[in-house]
Amino acid sequence: ETDARAKAIQAAIIGATEVPLKMVEKCARVVELAMPVAEKGNVGAVSDAGVGALLAEAALRSAAFNIKINLRSIKDAAFAAKARNRMETLVAMASETCAKAVKVVDERLGA
Repeated sequence: ETDARAKAIQAAIIGATEVPLKMVEKCARVVELAMPVAEKGNVGAVSDAGVGALLAEAALRSAAFNIKINLRSIKDAAFAAKARNRMETLVAMASETCAKAVKVVDERLGA
């Protein structure tokens, strides 16, 4: 009974990690999509691209915090390493893309 309970807890923690990981993936995609809008979009909407990139990055980082909390309790080292690597890769890429998008927005707005 104790073993079954421990396995159920681990399964729940893994599930609770997969959800914010999907959120990180979706938010990273939103940041990516903001870039062409910042570069080529209507100047009247370019600020929206910058705001969208910033908000998506903030949501991404929020989800990453949840992943980090859960990883501390996961005993499956392979799953934890894969999830951490995916999260860290996406956070780094989104952060870089967001910074570029904000720079483009500032330049297009004359700031």
